[in-house]
Amino acid sequence: MKIAKYHTNTVVGYTPTASPASCEVDTVRWKLYESWKEAENEPNERYLQLSHLLRLVVTVAIGRGENGHLHEIRTLADLLADIPNVKGLIESLEHHEETWGYHIEKGSCPTKTCDISSVPPCRTACPAGINIPNFLAEIGNGNDTEAIRIIVRDNPLPLVCGLVCPAPCEDACVRGACDEKPVFIREMKAVAAEQTLITGPYPHRDMQPSSGKHVAILGSGPSALSAAGYLAVMGHQVSCFEKESEPGGMLRFGIPGYRLPIEVLRQEVDQIRNLGVEFRVNTNIEHVDELKRDHDAVFIAVGTPVSRVLTLPGVDNDFVHGAIEFLRAVRQDKKLKAGPRVIVIGAGEVALDAAITAKKIGVEQVDMFCLERREEMHIKPEELEEMEELGVTINNSWSPFRIEKEGRIVFQHCKNLYDEHHHFNPDLDPEKTCEREIDQVVMAIGQTTNLSFVSDKNNIKVERNLLAVHPESLETDSPGIFAGGDAQHGPRLVVDAVADGKRAAHAIDAYLHDKDFDPEWVRFRNHDTIERVSVPAGERTDSTRVEPHDREVKLRYGDTPVVKLEMPTHLEAVKETHRCLRCDLCVGCGLCEIACAEVGIRALKMEHSLPGRLAYTDFRHPAELCIGCGACVQVCPHDSIRLIDEAGVRRIEITGTVVSENRLVKCTRCGTEYATEAFIFHFEKKLPESLKDAPARQICPDCARKGFAEILNAEV
Repeated sequence: MKIAKYHTNTVVGYTPTASPASCEVDTVRWKLYESWKEAENEPNERYLQLSHLLRLVVTVAIGRGENGHLHEIRTLADLLADIPNVKGLIESLEHHEETWGYHIEKGSCPTKTCDISSVPPCRTACPAGINIPNFLAEIGNGNDTEAIRIIVRDNPLPLVCGLVCPAPCEDACVRGACDEKPVFIREMKAVAAEQTLITGPYPHRDMQPSSGKHVAILGSGPSALSAAGYLAVMGHQVSCFEKESEPGGMLRFGIPGYRLPIEVLRQEVDQIRNLGVEFRVNTNIEHVDELKRDHDAVFIAVGTPVSRVLTLPGVDNDFVHGAIEFLRAVRQDKKLKAGPRVIVIGAGEVALDAAITAKKIGVEQVDMFCLERREEMHIKPEELEEMEELGVTINNSWSPFRIEKEGRIVFQHCKNLYDEHHHFNPDLDPEKTCEREIDQVVMAIGQTTNLSFVSDKNNIKVERNLLAVHPESLETDSPGIFAGGDAQHGPRLVVDAVADGKRAAHAIDAYLHDKDFDPEWVRFRNHDTIERVSVPAGERTDSTRVEPHDREVKLRYGDTPVVKLEMPTHLEAVKETHRCLRCDLCVGCGLCEIACAEVGIRALKMEHSLPGRLAYTDFRHPAELCIGCGACVQVCPHDSIRLIDEAGVRRIEITGTVVSENRLVKCTRCGTEYATEAFIFHFEKKLPESLKDAPARQICPDCARKGFAEILNAEV
């Protein structure tokens, strides 16, 4: 398990080009969009023609095209052929007619590049597939328990992951791609869990009746806890076998306490235990056959709790430790001789944890040595700065050469880590060395696992000391025995292990019911969209990312009533949810912006975010310009924009934020409120001069048709 701490501010920038996968229609679409943005100052008629052309192209690209659209596109393109990107469109229609036709006939893209999805980028990036916009909205609406209900459908450890997850979801956040400040998603899980645990347990879906089946799980780390929780909810009896004195695996014995207090972990283990899961601690399983004999299925989730060590002279000295063993000893409160001089070897998050832990237990001098240059290290820049502030010295481009029993380590300089083909091939300079006096060396160069409980007769393949499984079901070659987490794919993130546990639970449930396993059961099953959060336009536009700080968090279980954690307050969490752009509602196609321009208003302005996606970030802009015509509502393919007529006012709402309000006008014949004053005024300006001085008649379309019919009847 990668025992890592991240504060994620990394975002994905955008340059207006086609999406990563290749589709001719997508390429043309974004080039045409560039030309359209550049043409804002062109003569009005020409700009409107280009707007209409772009809207047709986008409509086809996203699979909403109809028969006749390609003919209309060709006609308009011929009128604007002097624009280079329009000329490119004409050539594309000529040479790639099949691709354009496919989009219309099938309603989708042959490469899936253009297809729009209501699954937002943040959720796609989450290994567990949590419905992030929904749970954020529930927090924003003050429903923390409902937020947790949404989260635990995909991740039963919201408090743990809310503290230690590196938040890949934030790297994919559309808001972050626009303003470099992604929504602070990770800690929101922890805040909702904290609030829920004050009053009771996590709410799970209805427990299924007992199946009469018994599943054994080898291990009790995040993958095991996840599988155990879901299997229990499915109605199966579950027993976790753990060789240590307490469940939790690397969560308990690997992640430092300053990031994940034991009391917090125990809270979530209790949530799993309360579902009926049995934990058999201090139990060492010598052969997996022991479990298979007495159980209907087995899930192996033993993690990678063993440090890798370098093969160099002196590595067997008793003052040389593996980082995992060092961190475990600290977590177990073992008496450990450490310092006053400790050297940590490694360039990743485990090395970071080991170095900071050494400082926190009182080591006077901590040095980190690694092969990598600073920019090549697998630690975020802000974490490097935090480590240096604690007094850790970072020494880059050095490789350990030998460790002397007298307490000295010798390094050779690393000139280059990779060769010309960018393959790992350190180029060491034996003439340039460095020596340090030491008391302890901590090796943080990787992790492995112990698979001694597996033998050839088990029919379980082992490849590179990892368990080989079916990629979808996680079943080994031995029927009924499944494996997942780090023991199956090597060290990854806690949330990756949680996702494996969920997948394994569904696969085991299918196996126990003699059904085929459907991978679609695992990800993105929860598509229900909840009520939007009502956020004022100014706040949603201008609010800045909340930053966590140390505060006291109340605990419901255990002997410790309060712990200190780096988390936002509940009020800050609610405010942070207001920054979410609700990308599950707005898919960023840009049709609304184009339609608004076609009407001649340009009230809606979007900006590039992630490749192939636009986003609203300025919710103030429409207030003074919008005429309430509703064109944007008509073209939106995902109901992200709403038109609300109430109490004589028409409001346009984008994903929960009211962006404009216009007074409605009543029909002078029937009294129906049918249009806004701004809409009528806008189109009156377009009337011929001969009609502008005519008496204004405010008649709704229905009454106008009836009146015209009456005239025709009178003439007959």
